[in-house]
Parts: sequence; C-alpha cells; structure tokens
Amino acid sequence: MELHRTGSISFRGLSVQEVMRLAGEACKCGVAYFPPGSAIPENGYTSHDADEVSFIIEGSLRVESGGETFQAGPGDMCHIPRGEDHRSANLGHEPCRLAWFLLDL
Repeated sequence: MELHRTGSISFRGLSVQEVMRLAGEACKCGVAYFPPGSAIPENGYTSHDADEVSFIIEGSLRVESGGETFQAGPGDMCHIPRGEDHRSANLGHEPCRLAWFLLDL
C-alpha cells in the first residue's frame, strides 16, 4: 500500500484536495467540499485534458456540462468527457462533498 498526500486549494470556503496520483499523471483523485452558494469555477467554465468522474457523497450540485444541466445528489456519479466545458454549483442550503477522479487512461 502507498499513502499519498499532495495538498489542497481553497477559495471562498470551497476546498479541493488532491489525495493521490497513480501511474504518473494517468489518475488524479481527491475530495471537494462545496459550501452553499459556491461554484467552481466561480465564473465561466473549465475543462480538463482527462475524463472527470465525480461521486456525490452528501449534498447536491447543479452540474452544467455539454450544453445540459443536471442536478446531482448523494450516490450519483457524474462523468464529464475530456475537453468538455463544465461548471458545478451548490445552489442548496446544505454543504456538498464529493470524490473526484481525473482519468487520462
């Protein structure tokens, strides 16, 4: 077993922690905490050079991706293909916590 701790970023109460990298840069994963009213990115959209998979642990998020809007809650898994513009926002009254994975396999 290997234990990896790499660091975190936070802004306006939203925190994203990268927990692990496997096979070089092929897999990155971590946890994100979205307080009510937070969004990532705060303005506009983002995209990655890897597929993104997120698993909602608690709370809910509005996810905009590929020109569609989805409401994701506990137990839901979101897959965003590499290169697709997307945005996530917690419009609810409860915090949202999720596990995220960036897969460049």
